Amino acid sequence: MKDPDNYRGISLIPTIIKLLAKIVATKLAAMDIKYSLIAKEQAGFRYFEECVAQATTLYEIAKRRKIKNLQTWICFVDYSKAYDRVPHMALIHKLRSIGIGGKLLNVINGMYYDPKIAVRIGDDISGPSEHQFGVRQGCPASPILFDLYINDIFSRLLGVDVPGLPNRIPGLLFADNAVVLVDSAENLQTSLDTISAWSDAWEMAVNASKCAIMAISRDDAVEMTLQRQNIRKADNYTYLGYIMNSKWGVSDTIKNNKLKAQKALYSAYGFLNRSNVLTALKIKFINSALLPIGCCGGETFGMSEALFHPIQTVIHQGTRLVAKVGKSAAMERIREELGITSVFLRACIVRERAITKWPASKTWIADLINKPIKAQKSTWVTGSSRWKKRYCQTDAAGQTPKNKIQRELDWPTSIVPYTEAGPPGHREIENG
Repeated sequence: MKDPDNYRGISLIPTIIKLLAKIVATKLAAMDIKYSLIAKEQAGFRYFEECVAQATTLYEIAKRRKIKNLQTWICFVDYSKAYDRVPHMALIHKLRSIGIGGKLLNVINGMYYDPKIAVRIGDDISGPSEHQFGVRQGCPASPILFDLYINDIFSRLLGVDVPGLPNRIPGLLFADNAVVLVDSAENLQTSLDTISAWSDAWEMAVNASKCAIMAISRDDAVEMTLQRQNIRKADNYTYLGYIMNSKWGVSDTIKNNKLKAQKALYSAYGFLNRSNVLTALKIKFINSALLPIGCCGGETFGMSEALFHPIQTVIHQGTRLVAKVGKSAAMERIREELGITSVFLRACIVRERAITKWPASKTWIADLINKPIKAQKSTWVTGSSRWKKRYCQTDAAGQTPKNKIQRELDWPTSIVPYTEAGPPGHREIENG
């Protein structure tokens, strides 16, 4: 092992204790749903929440501020071994401070009472020693316990005003991945000092090599420190799988998706080119592997055929291998016969699903969707709503297959691929 810090401790937990921990996690999740124990900024390990929704939230916040010509400074904060650094007694203190007590707190306290740790190298095992830090890897209760431990990290930050929302947003969290939002370079250093004080008080260590500062559409040279370490200024940063850039466009993410899809295609080239492999298996690979890779993040930047054209060319390469045809073949007809969905259509479907599901979220994405900005330029929320209103009208209750067929006949030349809900403007047919 070249890097001594590259390790992961695994907790050997009896099955009965894992079942008990699962009950604890379920109880805490139910309390969060009822009493909103976890801050709106946190989306990690929460019921109903998604990684892609948090990335979309960041995209929407900065986009709204950019439209209104407001400065936006972002600091991406990454903690080193965050889960392994949680002091057990500090965790119990935080749980008690938010109102968790009684038998539930006693069970959690018992789970972390006087734990022991041993090191195994080959067949040799060291003697046991005290282990007073870290939530257990492999324990069902650990994710939500960590959320509750880091819950107050933004409690004293200034945050930013977001056009359309009445409240300021201090930042975003996805487990230990933090994003600090401010409106000036001066306020950024103030916020970073606050984060440093919180981290020192609760024994968390920042990984400066994975932290970065980004100023949207600004080229100011700045020197910032976090927990006595210099933080670099970056023009792009990978956040939850998205490549964010200072111009706040999505082209870098599209290029990254294309490269990943190409890598997957080349690794499976022999499989797709073999004549003794069932065509159905090859089609399954394209639909289940290549398309999800290419459409990753489609919830954020779907509904634009031009954006997805570079990724579609990669899918076409794989489709040609399956169909044994050349570049002059009519790919749309071949895709239809093989049952391979287009990248554009798949991205449209996931974005329509997102704009329908996320208003019920417990995080800031729900507020952003329910309170759109009024501006000539589109944001993710307003663009999705306009697209959905125009092309994705909801089906009538109790529709039959005849309805679907009739809609296809009514709209044979629609320029926008429609989702499984059917094409726009359908008319109901009496007697189904």
